[in-house]
Amino acid sequence: MTPLEAWLYRRRVEWAAQVVLMKVQERVVPKVSLTELLDWLLIGSWESDGCIGLWNHAERGGKPHPENPDGLSPT
Repeated sequence: MTPLEAWLYRRRVEWAAQVVLMKVQERVVPKVSLTELLDWLLIGSWESDGCIGLWNHAERGGKPHPENPDGLSPT
């Protein structure tokens, strides 16, 4: 992987981890297989929402959103 590819992969995995953390905190139990869940987390949701989140993060100069300063409290 190039450094850019590694960076983008890391951002995608961070996005998926935040989504999982939020759903665990909400006590949501997935009704699909792990394969389908990972496919949606790492590909589907990234393409629909994660890229926008990455763009918004970049527009803040790489600083977290004021409502999510630790990056672990998505709301």
